[in-house]
Amino acid sequence: MLGLEFYTDNGLVQLSDKTPSLGFLRKAGADESNIGWDERYYNYAEVYGAGGKYFFAPISQLSVRGNSGLEVYSERGELMFSSAMKLLSFVRYFSVDVPNNQHRPLVHVGEAGRRYGVMLIKSQSRQHYKNIRFSPGADNPPFYDDEWDYDVYVESFKPRYGNGRIELAYTYDYLRHEASPSNPGTWRGPPPLMDGFIVDLTMIEG
Repeated sequence: MLGLEFYTDNGLVQLSDKTPSLGFLRKAGADESNIGWDERYYNYAEVYGAGGKYFFAPISQLSVRGNSGLEVYSERGELMFSSAMKLLSFVRYFSVDVPNNQHRPLVHVGEAGRRYGVMLIKSQSRQHYKNIRFSPGADNPPFYDDEWDYDVYVESFKPRYGNGRIELAYTYDYLRHEASPSNPGTWRGPPPLMDGFIVDLTMIEG
């Protein structure tokens, strides 16, 4: 039995008769995510671009209609790809972390006029607590509880979008001022990193 596979220039499988292709479903709402308790989003891939967050889904969930163009089926007759869908186009894998990229962003330069985004596999950040001040309970009416107040900063990696390019850069941003009944320490969370794929969103944002 012969199969069919298409690859990108750098060897990534773009479409195959063994795996359903991912296509554009819709723009995601601010409170919608595939990370959490809502099972409706578990089969969706989250992709971030200059225009916001998008959901991509397997072709079986896209209600693709059309009788012309290219269609790829599995050996069981399941539709794996259709040229009527807006395909999630993978460009390259990336990985950034503090030791390698705190002072040197990862920059992908593609074709002028194209729009690039990211599909994350793993992303983590950490909080930094500064300007910590202790107020003893005796000086803290009406409940007279010990209290610490402090400024919270966030250390992370974020994408920066441009015409024909995308940059994955280290960021250190002020988040808010907080107070708590215990000393927060200096850091909370693991060192920041980001792994995933750079994708071509020109069909969505172009």
